[in-house]
Amino acid sequence: MKNFRYLSSSDVYLVLAVWQDVSGVDVLDYRGACKLVKCVEVEVKGWQGKVLREKAEWLYGFLKWLWMEGKKLSDAWRYVTKYVMDMKVEDGVRRVVEEYRRYVRERFGKDVYVDLSNREVIKAAKVIQKVSKEMDLPEYEVIRLQHECWEAITEPLVFERMSDESLVKRRIKVKMEEDRKQGVVVKSVKGSGEDLERLVAKYWRDILSVGVMFYIKKKGWLADIAREYWDKLSNADRVARNELKIQYSVERIIQRWKAEGCPKKLLE
Repeated sequence: MKNFRYLSSSDVYLVLAVWQDVSGVDVLDYRGACKLVKCVEVEVKGWQGKVLREKAEWLYGFLKWLWMEGKKLSDAWRYVTKYVMDMKVEDGVRRVVEEYRRYVRERFGKDVYVDLSNREVIKAAKVIQKVSKEMDLPEYEVIRLQHECWEAITEPLVFERMSDESLVKRRIKVKMEEDRKQGVVVKSVKGSGEDLERLVAKYWRDILSVGVMFYIKKKGWLADIAREYWDKLSNADRVARNELKIQYSVERIIQRWKAEGCPKKLLE
């Protein structure tokens, strides 16, 4: 045990305490804990400067992951590098992958695994992020529209197959053009307030472009606005029509959407 004498005994006992809490088993594997601490000091940046609470939080996350993977404390040191690499994956990449997994669960009823250490996965996630920003669409919608580009699709696209930016955009444009022809905007919307605001702006522009009269028989918040606008247009003279254009501009509709509590059911 002489190679472990320099180690902080508090870190070693902290490992044992956290492992017992995670596994529910009182295993006094002192040597395994020492090997883990020695590895962590090398692999985890700033370990020596972390306070006890920070060390405990990191160890809890790692050891819980280790336990769920069915590994033993004596082998914990072998997996520190992989765990650290996984944790370095950008939060944005991880979020995109979770949106993909959520869509697959909702559409196909499957819980799929995506390897976050795979370079193609990271590339695909960044492509989705970029396209989302450029096309003013939530990441979930970018994923959904690609899948729904073909009516006959029965299996989800492998995540890595969304790494070609030009192909991703082409799939989306095909689906959006088909939706436009069918007068379809969106059935339901899920996402952050910022995402929803972008959707309201985008879909209201689409409605104005296609013509509000084509949406008056649909349901949802935007359909109500379209009916209201159409009713006023039907009885308005030229001057009043110009005023209505301002009243029902994208900016005014966004303001009204916020004032009415940001309804999520936009159009169906």
